[in-house]
Amino acid sequence: MSWADKVNNVLGACTSPGAFGESVIHSPQSGGDDQILKGIWSDTYLSVEPETGIQIMSSEPNIGFRARDFLTDPKKNDIITRKTIDYYVRSIEPDGQGGVTLILERIKQ
Repeated sequence: MSWADKVNNVLGACTSPGAFGESVIHSPQSGGDDQILKGIWSDTYLSVEPETGIQIMSSEPNIGFRARDFLTDPKKNDIITRKTIDYYVRSIEPDGQGGVTLILERIKQ
């Protein structure tokens, strides 16, 4: 079994619903059908304290997937729907090991 196969097996186990995964819908904006995928959701909180001493809080939602699970490669401005909330894909960050993290921005409704 190759290294890539081992990594894909681990990512598959981690993104499964019984572990850390949850179902979301990937809607490609450049064509292709919507797809239900299992990913690991995270809200990364950022805190910045400028020289003024004022603290600014922000969150950067993101979700990690096994790259080979996509029928259509994710692209900027695709839409991810999680629990009826839609997000634009702002950035795609492959990890070089078979995983990909999508940095998201909530679509204001």
